[in-house]
Amino acid sequence: MTDTSLSPMPRGMFARALWAAEQTPANRNRAVDLYRAVAIMFVVFGHWLLVAPQIVGGEVKLTILLAEQPVMQYATWVAQVMPVFFFVGGFSNSLSWSSALRDPVKKHGWAATRLSRLLLPTVPLVLFWAVATFIGAKMGMDPDLLKASSQAALVPIWFLAVYIVITVAVPVAWKLWTRFGVLSVVLLAGAAVVVDIIGLGLGQGWLRWINYAFVWLAVHQLGFWWHTPGDKVRPALGLIVLGIVWLTLLIGVFDYPISMVSVPGAELSNTRPPTIAMLAIGAVQIGLILLLEAPAKRWLANPRPWAKVILLNQMIMTVYLWHMTALILLIGLSFL
Repeated sequence: MTDTSLSPMPRGMFARALWAAEQTPANRNRAVDLYRAVAIMFVVFGHWLLVAPQIVGGEVKLTILLAEQPVMQYATWVAQVMPVFFFVGGFSNSLSWSSALRDPVKKHGWAATRLSRLLLPTVPLVLFWAVATFIGAKMGMDPDLLKASSQAALVPIWFLAVYIVITVAVPVAWKLWTRFGVLSVVLLAGAAVVVDIIGLGLGQGWLRWINYAFVWLAVHQLGFWWHTPGDKVRPALGLIVLGIVWLTLLIGVFDYPISMVSVPGAELSNTRPPTIAMLAIGAVQIGLILLLEAPAKRWLANPRPWAKVILLNQMIMTVYLWHMTALILLIGLSFL
């Protein structure tokens, strides 16, 4: 048997990814990496496809299809994959933090390491738009256009801001998990329900912003549960049924919005701040990906598809952060 640890690193991106795939331990849950990559691509294509740029009277007009074609709002039930991110993040953070607890050095630097992976890739994007807007202003470009363009380009950062807060809270969330287990998920979801009742039912809208914590911590906490041993098929089916019933009641009885992303002109958004509808759609999505976990693992046991997932994950943060900038630059070039 050849000692692969002594073999030279191959040249070429896919060749290196294939080499890494062949070295991957058999016990790694490769479905986690697949779900993360697929979710990012859903975000990218969702943003690209839901905006229809037009030139009307010599000016660029961005038509949001969700507002123009309300039936498109149902597509957000698939395209809105933030619950998947936080669920997968909970699994990864559970694995990483539980490992760090066994090593004082890793435990001390755990948060800094995790945050650097999130923050460092955002610096070039922020610098690019700072320079671009400065130059654009000096060239006499429309200030409103510069403002709208930079705001749209930096939209991906909002998710990172929330995820950073959730990551910093991992040690506390882990203590809740070790003490209460699945009950910690129920407690957080229950707190989100109370916030929605008070915020929407009693007109205390300011309180609803707390659900950035309760909603996404509940989903993240489910990722801790995913990391625990045991059969997940029957719980997955239960989550799907619960989510469908919950969503039906919220939309059909309590008049929650159909769209799982913000729609221009709408009085209420399910995402800014998140409502418990995000928990409902998250339950359905999480149930489905748990049902697909076993076939996904079998497929990714083959080095070639697993290598493609590795390659995509290596560039996924760049794709996510820059995809709106690419769209804006393409619209600008088309206009010229």
